[in-house]
This record gives sequence, structure tokens and C-alpha cells, in this order.
Amino acid sequence: MNQKQLSLFIRHAFSLTNAEKAAVKGANPAFANAMTQIRRLVEGLPEEALLQDKAWKRLRPQVMQALQPYNDSFRESIVDSLEGISKEVEENVVKSLEAIKAPAPIGTSGPIRNAPTGQLQAFGNRILAGNVQSALSKTSIANVKLEKLFRVNPELDTPTSLWMKQNFQTIDRTVRTGILQGASTQSIASQISDEITKGGLLRATKDTATGKIKAQANTVARTAIQSFNRQITEQVWDANADALEGLVYEWTSALDSRVCPTCGPLDGQKKPERGDLPETPIHANCRCNVVVVDPDEDDDVRTAIQLSETKPTGKGAYASKVRVNGKNFYRKAVEIKPKGATYPDYLADMAKKDTKDS
Repeated sequence: MNQKQLSLFIRHAFSLTNAEKAAVKGANPAFANAMTQIRRLVEGLPEEALLQDKAWKRLRPQVMQALQPYNDSFRESIVDSLEGISKEVEENVVKSLEAIKAPAPIGTSGPIRNAPTGQLQAFGNRILAGNVQSALSKTSIANVKLEKLFRVNPELDTPTSLWMKQNFQTIDRTVRTGILQGASTQSIASQISDEITKGGLLRATKDTATGKIKAQANTVARTAIQSFNRQITEQVWDANADALEGLVYEWTSALDSRVCPTCGPLDGQKKPERGDLPETPIHANCRCNVVVVDPDEDDDVRTAIQLSETKPTGKGAYASKVRVNGKNFYRKAVEIKPKGATYPDYLADMAKKDTKDS
């Protein structure tokens, strides 16, 4: 991609991250209330292990009842975030296309060409524009459609969604582990959640059930945002297929310390057809995207993220830190050279330099 496309890509990546955080944050009050209720239920268990186990089994309907408002709130918050970024995603794709020295001018500026207008459809209890509705209906997390993940089945004695079941499994493992280890009722309760702070916030300590569910929620939000981003992006491409002639599709990884072994080798691969590359997100928490580029573009720019314990200076330096393997690092975006080099090439080059320095 060229320099302008790269700038748009980075800016858009930050916007998607903000949308992910907003989706999780919007459901925080309902989440805090649910986990507080569940902690109180666990605090009421008897102290003797056998009685604890029997009493815990009887509490399942009450735990599910406590989880449902969070289920509904999180679903609404995700849909809010998706609807909120739909226009921005569309505009970003259009700008990225316009930044290419394309053989024909891009005819879209603003609404997606030929997209349904004025046609409203329902998504759950929401009324959304046709193109957003279409994207939402295809948005999925680990091959599970968004609507199915949060859908409650009223035909069951204890109506539950897949998300509620996943949350319950996390809580159930925590409680049963405590019972098997002979922990006190209060000790088991403390592993459900920390107490709410004076400011009304629930501390999501990593090893508690609350922390684990919060981490799962981050994964769901990130994956849903990336899936939705692809849906809208491909709507723009489909609407401008005539202007894409002669261009190719390029896989672009996030190019930082969290790039996984699956996505890293794909970075920089260019294919003439979209179907020649995997569908994004390729896995849960995937942050990769596919972009349209000019294969003959002279200005081919790629960057990688360098980590350091000392604060970097100059172009590409980040003001904030990133946490990797429990430690905070400063970051700086550096250009990958020569032209056409990929992120794996960059890592190999860095390994050679480390070997020479040692």
C-alpha cells in the first residue's frame, strides 16, 4: 500500500479499537450488577463441601437470571458500536480506494453506490438501514452469528443464550474448583469477583471469574467489529467492481508484537481475487485486514512496531505503552525495507542483527 493508504489504515485501526472498547464499556453497569449478584449467591453457600455442591446446583437458575440482563446489554452495546462505525468504515474504504493510482476513478464518495436506501429491516429489536442490517446479519464470532450468540431460547425452562452458557461455565468452574480444593465459602466468593469500588466499578482481577468473562467479552467485541468491518468493506468493493479492474488484494497484519504465527506469514501477500486470501477475521481476536492496492505502485510502504524499554523519539513514536507478557514497553513504527519486504522478512532481519550483536 502507498503512504496515504498506510496512514488511513493505521487511523482506522485505532478507530476500530475504540469501538471495541466502547462495546465492552457500554455493558459494564449490567456486568457489574450481574457479577455482584452472583457473588452474593455464592457467599450464601454452606461451608461443608458436599452441601456446597448440592446448594450450588440448585442456584443455577438464579445465576442465569442474573446473567440475562448483562447478555441483553452487551448485545445492544455491540450493535450500537457496529452501527456507529458503519459510516466511518465505508468512508475509510472509499478514501483508501481514492488514494490508489487506479486505472479508473472511483465513483463513490459518501453513501455506498447502489446500496438500499430507505429500506428498513429489523435486527432483533433494532431498526437499521438495509446495508447495515445486511452486514450485521453476517457478522460472526468464531463462526457463530452475532444474533445466535446472544439469542435467548424462551422454549427452555431456563432460557439461556450461548453467551450466557459460556459465562456460566466460567463461573461454574471457579466454584467447583474451590469446592474440590476445600476452600471456604468466602474464599470461593472472592474468586467470583472483587468487591465493587467506591466509584461503583467492578475490578476485573485477571484470575477471578469476572476477569475471565471480561477477557472473553473483549474477544467477542473485537472479533465482531472486525467481522462487521469486512462486511461493509466488501459492500464498497462490490459496488465499485468496475473501478477495481487491474488492482489486487493484499493481506495486511497489525504488524506489532501480538501478530500470531498464523497471520504473520500471510502479511504482504497479494492476490488478484478476494477469494484467493482467507476471510477475515481468520481467528478470534484477529486484527488483520485485506486492502485493495495497485500492484504497480512505486510508493509501497510497510511499517512494523519496535518495542523498547526506553522512550523513543522522532517520527512513528507512540506516546502510550503496550503490555507484552506482563511487562510494559514503549513502541515505535519503523518502515520495512526494501520495497516488497513483509513483516516476516523484517523479523528475520532483526534476528540477524541480534545474532551479530550477541
